[in-house]
Amino acid sequence: PLTFNNKPFLMSMATTNGTQLWATNSTNSGQYDSVAVYGDKIIAVGRAYAGGNILNSSNLIEQWSLTGTQLLSLTTNFGLNRTSWLSSVVAIESLDRAYAVGSVINSYETVHAVMLEIDLQNMAVLSVVTNNITNYNNLGFKATNYGKAIATDGVDLYVAVEGPGEGNIQA
Repeated sequence: PLTFNNKPFLMSMATTNGTQLWATNSTNSGQYDSVAVYGDKIIAVGRAYAGGNILNSSNLIEQWSLTGTQLLSLTTNFGLNRTSWLSSVVAIESLDRAYAVGSVINSYETVHAVMLEIDLQNMAVLSVVTNNITNYNNLGFKATNYGKAIATDGVDLYVAVEGPGEGNIQA
C-alpha cells in the first residue's frame, strides 16, 4: 500500500488468504514502488520526498525483516537539481545482490533510465548504469527514458524501459 501527501508510508505483510500479519510505517516520507523477498528479509524501493516536497525525490532503498522490523534505510541521488526514484526491484539470493531500475530527471529536464546493483549484505550501491540511448537534447528536444520494470530468471536480468519514441519527445 502507498500513501501520499508526505505521510509515512506503510509496509505490511499478509497471508495468501489476505489476513494481515503486521503493518508498520517507514521512517521516511515518500512511497514504495516495489518489493522483493530474499531469505528472511524484504527489500523495498521507491522514492523519498526531499523536505516533504513530492516534486523533489531521491531513490529510496529499505531493508525489512519478515516480522516487520526496519533494518536499514538508504536514500541516494544523482546530484543537485535531479529528481530520481526507483520503480522495480528483484533479488538474486545466490549472488547476494538486488537490482533496481528507475528514473532520474536531469537538471536540463531530460529523463534517463537507471539501474542500480545493490549488495544485499550491507545494502551498499555497487554500481549504476544509466540509459541515455538517444540524447535528443542536442537536437533541441527533451528525451524521456523511464526505467519501468526488472525481472530475472536467476541468471540474466530483463529490464523494461519506456522511450524514446513518439509521445516521449517534448519540443
